[in-house]
Amino acid sequence: MGIKERIISRARELGFHDARVSAPRKLEAAELLEKWFASGYHAEMHWLKRNLAKRLNPTKLYSETRSVVSLAMGYYSGEEYPFDSSTGLISKYAWGLDYHSVLKQRLKTLLQDLKDEYPGLDGRYFVDTAPILEKEWAVRSGLGWRGKHSLVVTKGWGSWVFLGELLVNVELAPDSELSEECGSCDKCIKACPTGAIRAPYLVDARRCIAYLTVEHRGDIPQEWRGSMGGYIWGCDICQNVCPWNQIHVDLNETFTPLRDKLSFETTSLSRMTNEEFEKQFKMTCLGRAGKRQLVRNLESIAK
Repeated sequence: MGIKERIISRARELGFHDARVSAPRKLEAAELLEKWFASGYHAEMHWLKRNLAKRLNPTKLYSETRSVVSLAMGYYSGEEYPFDSSTGLISKYAWGLDYHSVLKQRLKTLLQDLKDEYPGLDGRYFVDTAPILEKEWAVRSGLGWRGKHSLVVTKGWGSWVFLGELLVNVELAPDSELSEECGSCDKCIKACPTGAIRAPYLVDARRCIAYLTVEHRGDIPQEWRGSMGGYIWGCDICQNVCPWNQIHVDLNETFTPLRDKLSFETTSLSRMTNEEFEKQFKMTCLGRAGKRQLVRNLESIAK
């Protein structure tokens, strides 16, 4: 078994449903990104403008990079909403354990196993922790294609996937990109209640419910509060209508809904101390923002 085959095999043993390889050629996305920034579509995510050279060129992140391994882990855990929806809706990606911790630990294990097995092999791994355009590398590697909602769509898990990257100092045979298979479908664009998908593949974060509930600081603009669909964390509306997400996929028990953590009453949440909040939400994505932001989101859908 060659190194590439061993990487894919071990990745699947660790719970990744797919792993593909691309060559570390510089991405040609600078002009598109600059137009996106100029339109203000990045909202308050000003950090995206920083380290642009690193975002486009993985050798700026790890100088020894010879191959980019993109990995996908499906997080689908069932369609039926597992919590009390009267307190607001939570996006599927946040139903279970915080994916940052899960993927980071498994990528760390993957890299260490490879280093132990292949002396001289080295690399770095990333899960939302560095200026790397993970969706672009996933598309280039053939993990999936870019859907019109801007998310990566895979065959087998649809867009219900977490992405991670492994930059390694060995040259591996790159995989081929997949053809885009959305066709004339524009269900995701039509379904967005705030019109955040301004055009295919073009999202205005200032209108995006996922951005407003997770990344945005300060009050949620009054004009969008009535269109949030009851979401208090993230949003699945564009993904719920995607035909590629209607196919059967295996459930990933790693992200089984944390009913004991994420079932709560609005009044009890507002009365929690910061210490109590951290204890209840520590292992979840919701714990990353803090009590004030979650209470703000609850108040926003109530007005």
